[in-house]
Amino acid sequence: MVRLRYRSRKDVTSVFPEVAAAIRALPARRALLDGELVVFGADGLPDFEGLRARAFASGRTNATHDLRQLPLLERKARLRRLLGREQGLVYVDHVESCGERLLAGVRELSLEGVVAKRADSHYLPGYSAGWLKFKIEETADFVIVGIAEPSEATFWKAGLVLAAVGGGGLRYVGRVGIGAAQLAVLDPALLQIHRESPACRGAGRAAVWLEPSLVAEVRFLASSRSGLRHATFVRFRPDKSWRDCVFRAS
Repeated sequence: MVRLRYRSRKDVTSVFPEVAAAIRALPARRALLDGELVVFGADGLPDFEGLRARAFASGRTNATHDLRQLPLLERKARLRRLLGREQGLVYVDHVESCGERLLAGVRELSLEGVVAKRADSHYLPGYSAGWLKFKIEETADFVIVGIAEPSEATFWKAGLVLAAVGGGGLRYVGRVGIGAAQLAVLDPALLQIHRESPACRGAGRAAVWLEPSLVAEVRFLASSRSGLRHATFVRFRPDKSWRDCVFRAS
């Protein structure tokens, strides 16, 4: 029997049946595998939004041999032998040098980053000091077209509804959570630029819609048609015109 679980231990076997089938076909009666679920887009690049859409559409396994105390390279060698030529599972190879060149290539492809691991490290559940994550973060300036109520998408903070200039007008790009103290800075200006409807299409719901006027700088990991991933508010940009907020999603 095969069980797929998230880090939270939620069982998602039924959500990814083809992955479960591929694991079931491996030449092992028992195995405990730690991996990453990836959905590839038409361009061959990882598509996080595709993975999230698939996930939303929808105990611990005892291993015969406990390999957690083996060095990382030994564990990977055994994993490669276990997977063999199985078509449904992909062995993730590693690069032992030229890390800066690898990171530069990841940046050019607009991917999220790389993880560096000590070759002699043991397997530890959760986060490990032997693993270092190097994120590729971007910053950009966006037009604030509304203030949204706290929601899960903004980590239960009030949200700035953001847009960018393009296609002859404004287009919605996503939202970012903002703290109460930061939001208070906007209070004197809100009544003067209030409007009844959104300044762009596809912006969803908001508590207050605003005329294009205010600009915010935002930091994020990646962007897509559905918004900005892991967006963080940086600062307001009173020095910048909203008409200069041109942005193209990755």
